[in-house]
Amino acid sequence: PNGGTGAGGSGGGGGAGGSIDVQVNTLNVGSTGVISANGGTGGDGEDGQQNGVGFGMYDGGDGGG
Repeated sequence: PNGGTGAGGSGGGGGAGGSIDVQVNTLNVGSTGVISANGGTGGDGEDGQQNGVGFGMYDGGDGGG
């Protein structure tokens, strides 16, 4: 099983941003206003492979959101 001192694999990417559905007659967004749809959190990376004798365990990086 994975869990050694070598490099781990990359995590999967995050999910797509959600939809924004707005039905209005007038929509005003001020200079500091924000409308956003953030993607999901990326998956965890694969644990490191054992690479000779070593101490500690290294995890792969997480995917971007």
